[in-house]
Amino acid sequence: MKKLLLLTDETEASQQAYAYSQALCASLRLLCEHHPLTPYTKDRDVAQLALQQEADLIVMGIPPVRGLAHPFTDLDRVRLLARAPRPMLLIPPSARFAALKHIVYATNFQEDDWRIPPTLEALARLSGARITCVHINPVGAHPRHPVMQEVFRSQLEPGNIFFYVIRHKDPLQGLQLFTDAYHPDMLAVMPARRSLAAWLLKPNLTRALARRTQIPLLSVQTTIS
Repeated sequence: MKKLLLLTDETEASQQAYAYSQALCASLRLLCEHHPLTPYTKDRDVAQLALQQEADLIVMGIPPVRGLAHPFTDLDRVRLLARAPRPMLLIPPSARFAALKHIVYATNFQEDDWRIPPTLEALARLSGARITCVHINPVGAHPRHPVMQEVFRSQLEPGNIFFYVIRHKDPLQGLQLFTDAYHPDMLAVMPARRSLAAWLLKPNLTRALARRTQIPLLSVQTTIS
């Protein structure tokens, strides 16, 4: 990981994302490419820019739920979150930078989730942070859990990765309970592979987290259909 692409406008959320990104880049010795959003910026423009700049990560602020009057519309944010060619780091207004020491990765051990995502692994290696993999399931551990633990452990230094299985019928509530108890510095998720229509019309954990999280949210989505 070498470069972040920071997207900002005139909102307070963007100011917070700017401050967080500058501190993160200074801490991890990364480059930061700053690009202002305008009322005419669309998700496809950002996607193209990220590829042109060879950015490893796209960073932007999350407006408060009440603050939907935003140059980059809510629909554009959803489209970008679903289609972004690079992982996205979303910074809530309440987030204040602290050196990365603990990252929670919410995993369900699906077919796309066969290893720790490269961006998450890079952040952990650069910062020395430990990763806690959290699996939330109403019936307990997934059958793949023991195998995936060994695969994940092979990617990081011993003692830098931990696993929790939480029985809860609601993944969003389960994650909130866990993060409230352990106070991680970042939450990472891999959204399920789905169409843009499904992103817009069906319940979506990543969208729900983006509207409620009080800590930076890393979305390491795969390309949608």
